[in-house]
Amino acid sequence: MEEVLLPQVHHEFLLWEGCNREAKSRYNTRLANLLPRHIYSTCVVNWDVLNRMGCDGEIDDMLRIKLREAESNEEIFTYVAWIRAFNINEPIYAELCHEFYSTYEFDEVCADDELQTKKIIKFRLGGRSHNLTLLEFARRLGLNHVNDQYY
Repeated sequence: MEEVLLPQVHHEFLLWEGCNREAKSRYNTRLANLLPRHIYSTCVVNWDVLNRMGCDGEIDDMLRIKLREAESNEEIFTYVAWIRAFNINEPIYAELCHEFYSTYEFDEVCADDELQTKKIIKFRLGGRSHNLTLLEFARRLGLNHVNDQYY
């Protein structure tokens, strides 16, 4: 799809600087489908208001995922990704979502043993191209940490 067919794009990340014509066309086709859809940024939790209401601790606890050992109830680790998600409050959020979803590619053709070594996830974010393994992608999203222990 030619760039003139797209609504006026004002953010530099969505101009696909450094991409070849074929990639720009592919990204613009996806972007044209995404632009009419509204992207809701995550509701930001106002911790000050919750603190004044006396329920900040309770909500903070609900947003933490805790893994405990069954017999001793000892806490093995706490996962705080939900808390990070509720604290997103940036005006660039929609542009980054458009950029990511317009350029995201996942190579589904790979053997099980390649999932941790083959760069199967490709996308642009912040004006830069990224090629990651599935494990690298999960770590960068905060879904998997080197020190996490799963049983």
